[in-house]
Amino acid sequence: MSETLDPHLAAELFALADAAEQAADEDPEAEFPAAAVISQPNRTRMLTLRLRQSEYDTIERAAEAKHLPVSALARSLLLEQLEHTA
Repeated sequence: MSETLDPHLAAELFALADAAEQAADEDPEAEFPAAAVISQPNRTRMLTLRLRQSEYDTIERAAEAKHLPVSALARSLLLEQLEHTA
């Protein structure tokens, strides 16, 4: 049995999502509402890297050893390296 989303609710949700996206585009550093659940605080840009499987596996093992997500470890290593080269 499949259920469909009420068209009025869907329209309301899309409108809310559009408003939130527009607000984020206008001020990406704006504070979030107190009730908001934040999974990526103030991170609005994405960087894509192509790695060999062995390179990814190395980063993944290091992240697991530090109990961090792969992206968090990669971000911290990249920023740390930039600090040393600046």
